[in-house]
Amino acid sequence: MKRRIRIASIALEDLQRAAEDIYIYGYPLLLMDLTRRMDTATTRPSSHDAPVNRFAHTRFLPGPFDRRVSQPNSDCLTSSAWVDLNKEPVVLSVPHTQRYYLLSLYSEWYEILGSISPQKTATHGGHLGLVGPNWSGKLPPGVKRIASPTEFVWIQGYCAVDGAEDIQLAHSLQNQILLTPLSEWGLPPSLHALPCRLKFDEKTTPQEQLSELDAQRFFTHLSTLMQRNQAQPSSCDSEILAECARIGYFPSEDFAFEMLPAETVEAMHSAIAAAQSRIVEAEKRSEQRISGMWSLHTHPGMYQRDYLARASAARTGHAVTLAEDITCFQTAVDNTSEPLKGTHRYAMYLDGNRMPPVNGFWSITLYDRSNRLVANDIHRYALGDRDRLRHNPDNSLSIHIQHEWPGASQDSNWLPAPKDSFNLIFRLYWPKAEILNGTWRPPAVTRVN
Repeated sequence: MKRRIRIASIALEDLQRAAEDIYIYGYPLLLMDLTRRMDTATTRPSSHDAPVNRFAHTRFLPGPFDRRVSQPNSDCLTSSAWVDLNKEPVVLSVPHTQRYYLLSLYSEWYEILGSISPQKTATHGGHLGLVGPNWSGKLPPGVKRIASPTEFVWIQGYCAVDGAEDIQLAHSLQNQILLTPLSEWGLPPSLHALPCRLKFDEKTTPQEQLSELDAQRFFTHLSTLMQRNQAQPSSCDSEILAECARIGYFPSEDFAFEMLPAETVEAMHSAIAAAQSRIVEAEKRSEQRISGMWSLHTHPGMYQRDYLARASAARTGHAVTLAEDITCFQTAVDNTSEPLKGTHRYAMYLDGNRMPPVNGFWSITLYDRSNRLVANDIHRYALGDRDRLRHNPDNSLSIHIQHEWPGASQDSNWLPAPKDSFNLIFRLYWPKAEILNGTWRPPAVTRVN
């Protein structure tokens, strides 16, 4: 017969704070698990969903009526996959290509294990063996090992497309990015009928589903996931794991919420709303402006002990990349800190001697207040250095952002805006050192009289 766990006397406010910290620590793990279940609840790949160990490829650039993804990328076709490493490693194969692409590999803790791009492999491609925490075998010759601390790895990919006429060529690259279980390595490709969970809430986001979990369901599920994905806890997690033990929370196979100390149960129930508020507030603070009214959005790779930043970043639902791969700046205000509105006219001036320093390319994408692309008569949702932009006599660039047509002389540099509020994202693919060290920043968006 199980007995309730006993702990040393701890003030209730200290117990609740500890429970909040544990909630924040485990939030990304549960969120990624819910996301995986939703993304893999299918028997065949589609543009956004696919069974485990299969890629979901978007085959068309997004438009204003695409509602599945917030702030869709209009420069690239996207690919995603959930890789199951529970039984054996899986080999990720990338072909030889001159085209820009990026594959970011996330653990279930929302940490980036690594990324694959022309920057890392040149144009040669290669084979990478994704290895789970409980496998200790040897990979085939020529397969580079990437170790994951979690049983599942999420791959988020981008494949650059230079206009609608280039889409078919981009498809061929997507089709050559392959996932092969190690037991099938070297054998002819074969497709398996994979089990999936078809009954799933597809109308509610994983974030909304997670917010509805009560303390018992949250901490019970967290216990299960920590058992599967914390076989080798990193040294930076030792303090939070000690905090778990201090309040009597011992994740294990036979974990029972009702056996926790009564005061811990009370604290955990009280901690849910408080922890959620801390995550939301951290998300707002992360949008601090750094220069010229722009905020910077990148992923550090490993968050170390900054669990609150990790939870708030995961909650956004955006697949943020390493800064060295894609650096993203965002703004919703002009140079006077006034909100951007389509009732005004704006311009961005790029100095001819200080063009965005990138090895890849750059673009500016406009989104409405719901973070969707904006419908317009010329079907233009972004502008960048791959477009036929008209330079000024001094070789500078003027990007015109407004709702009304600016006239024939400015049409090629016009980014159409809605009548009401909007925001901009400046994406820099494979940025150079000047961007990474902060010596280059986007110019402010200036209101034109």
